[in-house]
Amino acid sequence: MKTLIFFTLLLLGIPAMAVDVPEGGDAIYHQVRNANAVVFATLTSSDKSFLYFNLLKGLNRKMPATFKIGRALAPGHDQLVLKNTATYLLFLKVNRLSERLGIYSLAMGEYSVSPMNRKFMNDYESVISDYMKFRGNNAALAKSLMLHVDKRIPYLQYSAVKDMAMRGMLDETASTELAEKMRNGIIVDPRAKLEIVRKISKFKMTTYTPILEQLIVDNSENVSVKSASLTALDHMGQVEALRRVAPAMLEHRSGRLRRVTIDIVKPRN
Repeated sequence: MKTLIFFTLLLLGIPAMAVDVPEGGDAIYHQVRNANAVVFATLTSSDKSFLYFNLLKGLNRKMPATFKIGRALAPGHDQLVLKNTATYLLFLKVNRLSERLGIYSLAMGEYSVSPMNRKFMNDYESVISDYMKFRGNNAALAKSLMLHVDKRIPYLQYSAVKDMAMRGMLDETASTELAEKMRNGIIVDPRAKLEIVRKISKFKMTTYTPILEQLIVDNSENVSVKSASLTALDHMGQVEALRRVAPAMLEHRSGRLRRVTIDIVKPRN
């Protein structure tokens, strides 16, 4: 039985080895690029071989009302901990055989599954539609993504910021616009914050030093964002700001933050 499943999944185009995902590969740009079907669906059940879904909506092709995704040999299947009745955004690979059998594969393994709140379906559809509409038109896509950042939906926000960064769309002007959004509390996704902090550092945008300090001392903030903010203050030569935040970071429960702070404040030859 396992042998039959193995060869069936190979014919369906499901690789039996790990997917080599580039940086930002879990964001929408790479997903849309590698998938030929994008759908909203609800998980109904699962077993060792398959995940069973009810279709809510297919965004770019006609799909059956129910379908299953090959799981047993899919890349990263051990990381796929999905909940029955939950709604997901799925990026799929579809071919003639898969259409005949009603079995599909994830375009980039476990990176092609994203949980979503059904009340935001229209927002998801609008964003993904723009990715498809403006493929090959960076200027139009960048303008669209900057607007979609304002939706404050974490995965969409992360994808917009990361894809703009990876596509070379974040010059100093665009980075300043994002930094202003972060100052105004619009940026909610920690991975999006991390990318913006990196741009603040790259362009030495010292105006945003107070924002970096706030990120560092906020106990609810992500450790990677705090670490990047410390590094940014150091890169921009903001000695006084570092003096203000260093004592608390040297006592922080995160060993990573303590090490970063020690490396920054220790005497340098």
